[in-house]
Amino acid sequence: MVQCAKCGLLAVIDKHGIPGSAYRICRDKGHKTGEDRTPMFLCWRGKRHFSHEKGEGKAAQAGVVAELDQEIDCSYFVEWIESKTPKEHEDMASKDELLAIERRTLFRSSLMAVAVFVIGNLVVAAIKQVAGWG
Repeated sequence: MVQCAKCGLLAVIDKHGIPGSAYRICRDKGHKTGEDRTPMFLCWRGKRHFSHEKGEGKAAQAGVVAELDQEIDCSYFVEWIESKTPKEHEDMASKDELLAIERRTLFRSSLMAVAVFVIGNLVVAAIKQVAGWG
């Protein structure tokens, strides 16, 4: 179980409708410094939609913070690194996924090579024994 407030894929939409990084103050307080309005939060990968209609001012901000701190089950979770954007977090997660696939493929290939070697030696030994060569 994870919290969206601790995920690097959490984004905030600015007043121009452009998504960007959800900084610590947004995650902790539900607003940006010096702003009364509650920002619109979104999951960069679209896993979760946040309701932003829980009142106005401090009531809305408290509702958003409670929603961000709620424990959920999410396979997209990426540990938040404060200096990185949601896009950078997504890229890091994609690279990690590709490395894991590459490791599994390499492991399977190695197993296959060992199996071929062992089976080949067993076949050669059986042929030698049947032919009386050894």
